[in-house]
Amino acid sequence: MVKKVPETSPPDGDAHLALARESLRDLLDDKRVPPPVRAALAEDYQQLKLLLEKIEHGHIHIAVFGRVSVGKSALLNALLGETQFSTSPLHGETTRAAHARWQEYDAGGVFLIDTPGINEVAGEERERLAHDVASRCDLVLFVVDGDITDTEIKALRQVKGAAQRLLLVLNKTDRYTPAERELLLKTLRERAAGSIHPQDIVTAAAQPAERIVILVDAAGNETETRRRPEPDVTALRERIWDILKAEGKTMAALNAGLFAGRFSDRLTREIVTVRRDLAEQVVRNYCLAKGVAVALNPIPVADILAAVATDAAMIVHLG
Repeated sequence: MVKKVPETSPPDGDAHLALARESLRDLLDDKRVPPPVRAALAEDYQQLKLLLEKIEHGHIHIAVFGRVSVGKSALLNALLGETQFSTSPLHGETTRAAHARWQEYDAGGVFLIDTPGINEVAGEERERLAHDVASRCDLVLFVVDGDITDTEIKALRQVKGAAQRLLLVLNKTDRYTPAERELLLKTLRERAAGSIHPQDIVTAAAQPAERIVILVDAAGNETETRRRPEPDVTALRERIWDILKAEGKTMAALNAGLFAGRFSDRLTREIVTVRRDLAEQVVRNYCLAKGVAVALNPIPVADILAAVATDAAMIVHLG
């Protein structure tokens, strides 16, 4: 079944996307940025271009994060209804971000993105990759398979800082009794309090363990066999759908605005290096204007985009 996006999506969503699109285009197309600065930020400009294309095509990106072997790839495969991501038991099997289109939801294109485990060898590089992907994704699924560890809590907060919408998924719930599941959920809610709303903590059994089944034929002969139950990702799927229906466009606009804000900050720093003679006074003046623009704007998404617009004006002045 393909999940349809209602025609009556929140009215602010389209306006927020239009603001985000305008901000990204202004940053990308500004011809007055000095060539040395544009060259120094070539990779950032490429990411900005990809983000603009994502907005223009109405795409939503959902990334999965977690330790090795918590079932990240299996979770995405269960959502997709087919095997697209490797679920090898070998640690380090997922070495780079990979993505697949979620055909079940026709919101203009929803893509599921797999990432390496947060506790992999060569962790610094993979943590950077995780942060980069999260900062460009609209929704993050942070997966655990039991009580959350201190390392996971730290990583969760880091990812939460880069991606503004996050679900905490307790996977492999088939290993626990109903009482154990409830206790784990209670513990997760307590440990994630202040970071994640309770309704954004959901359960899943993406790849249940095989079970022994006894088959009895017509003659009464018993045969023992093993069968793997069907995946259960119903709660996760429904929560994702609810979020996309209620917040999809605004969520994408907010993420784009945050990326544009970080980009404009980097761009300003590069220009300051090139044009130190003008930088100090201009930055002081525009920082004041940026604060005023945000203070006068009542909409959070528009707050960010107003700040980006002010940054763009400063970039033009310095350039």
